[in-house]
Amino acid sequence: QALMSQLLTGLAELAWVEVIGSPRERCGAVSLRFTDYHPQDVGELLDQQGIAVRVGHHCAMPLMESLGLDGTLRVSLALYNSEAEVEALLAALARLPEFF
Repeated sequence: QALMSQLLTGLAELAWVEVIGSPRERCGAVSLRFTDYHPQDVGELLDQQGIAVRVGHHCAMPLMESLGLDGTLRVSLALYNSEAEVEALLAALARLPEFF
């Protein structure tokens, strides 16, 4: 829960990142879309920095279509993740305007 809180707080500071959904509780996954960037491009840039995420429709194509989304980038947190890894992800996302 602490890592999720850290992640959501950091994402809220990035104007070009939109968190999809606002459930009362999250199970460790956050789906994102970007105002100016395609999720696939962001995923590839993160991969080049050693940050693993998922991109695409996540086996939910009908839902994505009904939401008007062409896919999302999904961040998943687990027991083995650390605060440093969340910070690395947030720092990489903060640098997106430099890459594009």
